[in-house]
Amino acid sequence: MPRGAAAFTRHQAAVEQRRAEALESLGPMADFFGLKHGEIAIVRLLEQGADLAYASLHKIPVSNRRYPVDQLCLDQDDQGVPCPYCASPEKEIRSRRTVGFINVLWRGSEAYQQYNQQLQAQNAQLMAAGQAPYMLYTLAPTYKRSQNNIPVRDDQTKQKIVTGYADGVFLWKCSKKVYDLLVQMDQTYRGLMSRDFTVRRHGSTMEDTTYFVDPFDVNRGEVPMSPVDIALANTKYDLDKFITPPSFEEAAKTLGGAGASQADGQFVRGAGVAVPPPPQVSSAIAGLPPGVNPFAAGQAMPASQPPIPAPPPPPVVQ
Repeated sequence: MPRGAAAFTRHQAAVEQRRAEALESLGPMADFFGLKHGEIAIVRLLEQGADLAYASLHKIPVSNRRYPVDQLCLDQDDQGVPCPYCASPEKEIRSRRTVGFINVLWRGSEAYQQYNQQLQAQNAQLMAAGQAPYMLYTLAPTYKRSQNNIPVRDDQTKQKIVTGYADGVFLWKCSKKVYDLLVQMDQTYRGLMSRDFTVRRHGSTMEDTTYFVDPFDVNRGEVPMSPVDIALANTKYDLDKFITPPSFEEAAKTLGGAGASQADGQFVRGAGVAVPPPPQVSSAIAGLPPGVNPFAAGQAMPASQPPIPAPPPPPVVQ
């Protein structure tokens, strides 16, 4: 029987390693940016223009997991690339959705903690006068981490253990509706990296959630990033790892071997099978023309001020 502290330490390290390998097999890992209903945060978006990234995903059920996991569709450009998920007889697997992947510098440093304290003091006066209080900003958390740099979860609540707050790089995996909005705002503000923005969430489910994205300080123009911001931005996630599909064989393994043989011919979306390729392929469909926005047909989500009082003009944060 195993005994001793040293043996237990080795056992714990082995468990952590197996957990890290299991998580990595489901895709690249990241600290994801997310808000709950009614929360608002300050962020600096770290991509703009041609660097804005998106991908089509399938939801794949995985044993021993409560929710399905996202897997990249192999037919990202709708050119008929065979994809085992698209060919699945299960509608839930075959269905696709488009999401955006954007690095954000989420604010949570001491300066923003002090700003929240100032707002709390003002809120006490407002509520004493019978007026609605200002919203407090949700700050970027820092997590307790394992030896493999994986956030540690509380045994009881199963939530990540927060050790403090600080500016940090997170990955925003946003809906197509939000991505449409950000593409529009990228043009309006001459680049999403030009200033800090506030992001507010209203709603709790995929069906009723709306995000409001507005400049943090509407009275200021472009604000260059500080040297500290630039240093953090240099640690951002490599988005290619999140939008580059696996091979057909690798994707088929996630389905437990179902559909593991790749059929010849061109895949036709919705048919669920591969069919013989057409005699000719016109140049008009060989690829998207330069400058075409794949989301142009979507209805952009309007950006508007929250229906509750906004905080007063912020102080200049060094």
